[in-house]
Amino acid sequence: MYVKLMEDDIAFRLWDDENPAMWDEHGWVPWTALNQAAAMYVENREGNPPPMHLYDMEIAMRLLKDAVRDLPEED
Repeated sequence: MYVKLMEDDIAFRLWDDENPAMWDEHGWVPWTALNQAAAMYVENREGNPPPMHLYDMEIAMRLLKDAVRDLPEED
């Protein structure tokens, strides 16, 4: 899983060694779109939970904070 900060959202992108085409086929997906898709998934799957375990907002926030912390200082 990869994460990036967008203008007003956080986006996720999946990577799978066994299916590298997934990277190109799915692109970056904003968190708000994932939540909308999760609601539709529940409606269309007769109540089965959506696969939101693939997208962990707490981990995403930590990764982004660490990335900003590790940026080199500008002169």
